[in-house]
Amino acid sequence: MLTVVQMIGAVALLIWGTHTVKTAMLNTFGESLRKTLAKVLKSKPAGALAGCAIAMLLQSSTAAALLVSGLQSEGVVTTSIALTSVLGANLGSALMVRVMTLDISALAPLFLLAGVALKLRRPGTKKGEFGRILLGLGFILLALTTILETTAPIKSSPGVVEFFAWVSDSSVAAMAGGTLLALVCFSSLAVVVITAGLVASGALTFDAGLWFAVGADFGSAFLALLTTAAASPVAKRGPVGNFFFRTAGVTAFCLILAFTDWGEKLFVPMGADGVIWFHITFNIITGFVGLFFIDPMADLIKKLLPTPEASPEARLFKLDNLLDPDHSLSLSRKELVKSVHMLHGFWTTMPALLTGTPTEEDLARLSRIAGLLERRSRQISQFLSVVMTRHLAPHQFVRRQRQKNDNAGLLFTGRAMTSIVEALETRRTHPDYVFSAAGREELMTEQRRILANLEIVQKLFETKDAEQRRELRLKLRAEKKAMEREEFEFIEHHMTRVMNEVGKSVKTHALHMELLTLFLRFNSLLCVCDER
Repeated sequence: MLTVVQMIGAVALLIWGTHTVKTAMLNTFGESLRKTLAKVLKSKPAGALAGCAIAMLLQSSTAAALLVSGLQSEGVVTTSIALTSVLGANLGSALMVRVMTLDISALAPLFLLAGVALKLRRPGTKKGEFGRILLGLGFILLALTTILETTAPIKSSPGVVEFFAWVSDSSVAAMAGGTLLALVCFSSLAVVVITAGLVASGALTFDAGLWFAVGADFGSAFLALLTTAAASPVAKRGPVGNFFFRTAGVTAFCLILAFTDWGEKLFVPMGADGVIWFHITFNIITGFVGLFFIDPMADLIKKLLPTPEASPEARLFKLDNLLDPDHSLSLSRKELVKSVHMLHGFWTTMPALLTGTPTEEDLARLSRIAGLLERRSRQISQFLSVVMTRHLAPHQFVRRQRQKNDNAGLLFTGRAMTSIVEALETRRTHPDYVFSAAGREELMTEQRRILANLEIVQKLFETKDAEQRRELRLKLRAEKKAMEREEFEFIEHHMTRVMNEVGKSVKTHALHMELLTLFLRFNSLLCVCDER
């Protein structure tokens, strides 16, 4: 029983090690990897090589596929090249199994020592994250050593022997086991390593080991499909195409294993390493054959997952858990800019509503924009909450907090917009509520000032120049104070008109005052945006 517990602990350590390497690699080199991919993914051969290399670095074909799908969703990578990259990533992950199972366990203490030193001495820095990479590699090597040591005596446990005997007698059970393990481990790499150890110990027959490997490949493709379930249709194309290729390959290899002894004849002489080489062979053949069907598959995928029409309610990027914090924060900043564009569209239509009688359709459209903005702000807030779960450097934490505050300001501007729409509803139900010429010009002046401030906020979000941002912030604060002074003047002028019993001013007195107050509240919330 103790041996089984040790085996489970070693598997958990292996999973944690691969996860640590993957996340630390993304935190340290994620933006560089992404920029490099964007540059090199210009042809199918380059896509295959890049996918293979990224999967080996991240030790996960799923992570590599998701990076590529992110670029595809941004329109940087075509569907054909994305599919080629995913096929290359499958091979890269398989080759990494061979590398990790080499006899290099003596390096584990060195990796751990160097990793601890860097992580403790340079916390929150790139060097500290590189220390996490070394720690992850040390964990992997320790886990592999423990797995090899525990798989031999594991046969002494009667219950375990009966279980593996049952699995070995059923190809369906073996394949299902490989698929389930791939989903649990978030990697086919870990499953193939574990399977090779079980075959080496004799706990699992060689034939069952091959079925486990096939199941692991299928599970890995299915995992990428699940991970991108909430992504945009364009971002799903790579994983969906890979799933089709993998399903076809798994089906073909299942038929070969079921009706021929080709697998055992070719790979049994290699011993336990035969499972690993079978896994590599599967991905080589599947990838090579898949290359001949890339373009037809790309056309099919684009028909199944067409590009959606541009909409302010488009889904936010949902794959933050596989992106580095800097890029995640850049994505959220882009979404904030989109929200400002929505606000600009709202205020651009305001003059027509102030001079004429708003129609029910006009007000319904503005109400939809206000509702969309609130929903987007909540999505961005959830996105930033996910970012918070990552290992953030101090400057990243500050950026995240400022974006959170800016987003909160935009959320409240959405509520102010709703109040403005409700106020304008009064003019629709009372068409004779017409502003005086002076009153209308005052409201239009405030509207123009708000539009100018929206353009400043947009520039503030988009620019990376520190000096320019400082100037924009100072200008925004000055505009806020100017609008506050202007409002008092407008209120005084309006009250003078009311006291002089100017007919239109008296009739629209309450509405005029309410709109001036709401305009000022909106501008005050807008001027809270202060990302540095």
